Amino acid sequence: MKTELKSSDKPILVEATRTDRREAIHLVNAALCDSSGQMLAYFGDPFWETYLRSAAKPFQLLNSITFRPSLLDECTDEELAVMAASHSGEPKHLETVQRIQERYGLVEELLLCGQHPPYYLPAFWEYGRIGKELSPIHCNCSGKHTAMLLACQAQSWPLETYLDGNHPVQIANTKLLGRLSGVEPKTIYYGVDGCNVPTWWLAVKDFAVAFARFADPETIGNDLENKIIGKIFDAYHNAAWFTAGTGRFCTSFNEESDGEWLGKIGGEGIFGISFRNQGLGIVVKIQDGNTRALPPAILYVMNEWGLIDGAKLKRLSDWVNVVSRNSSDVPIGFIRVAKS
Repeated sequence: MKTELKSSDKPILVEATRTDRREAIHLVNAALCDSSGQMLAYFGDPFWETYLRSAAKPFQLLNSITFRPSLLDECTDEELAVMAASHSGEPKHLETVQRIQERYGLVEELLLCGQHPPYYLPAFWEYGRIGKELSPIHCNCSGKHTAMLLACQAQSWPLETYLDGNHPVQIANTKLLGRLSGVEPKTIYYGVDGCNVPTWWLAVKDFAVAFARFADPETIGNDLENKIIGKIFDAYHNAAWFTAGTGRFCTSFNEESDGEWLGKIGGEGIFGISFRNQGLGIVVKIQDGNTRALPPAILYVMNEWGLIDGAKLKRLSDWVNVVSRNSSDVPIGFIRVAKS
């Protein structure tokens, strides 16, 4: 890793072009921190406050498995991945969540995540074609909610109120984030996420520290938690498709990691990365919340900070200069980091 890392008070600019003219611009904040809590580099405002949203899912899965350690041996990489996924609602995603529920005697009606159309449009069109109604299993967070229910089931905690901020599973999640970020849990404000679970509000820098400590076995200092984290890293790489889906950046990004990192997207343009056994974490936040700016911004900072090699960057080059296409599938421009 470089000894002197580039930083700038100016945010990264990601532009959307149309026929060689800039049509829109997105401002991006990013922070790189280590497990000691030190900020090593940044772009824009690393103290920009935001919600962690679904980028929290690796942390939430860690807690769920901690309360039910047998899941480590009972679940496949695909099952672990989908329990920390924002999945696209494709058939294999749904089948995997259903298989987990059936194995442990859960029913879909226990899921309190609401429902929405599958992100993967062909899957959405197929449901419309056959006239099948959407249900909570189609929610991109159904795997995470299933994992929380499994933890509650193992601990004999109420299943009906598992989303309440004062429920034991949510209290434990907030305590874990406090331990990882170094922020006193009682001071962490939380709001309601799109799937109804509590979602935390902190600075980009604080979240980057949390991702750094998640990846540092010495900081975690607990054999069971370190074993779980290792399995989560393995699942994110070995079963990357199950963390997201067809054509998604998270799928390509985690497939390409060789298990060296894991990356997770969250709503409104946030993305967290942990670097395995390195005690390093990156969080990127698009100020206007537009997630289309994430892939080029993420790969830009990783390259600037020496955290991705040239071969991997080349294989991910389609996400550096993302081709925009119109409704006739005609290329009309790019999403890319602007030179100025």
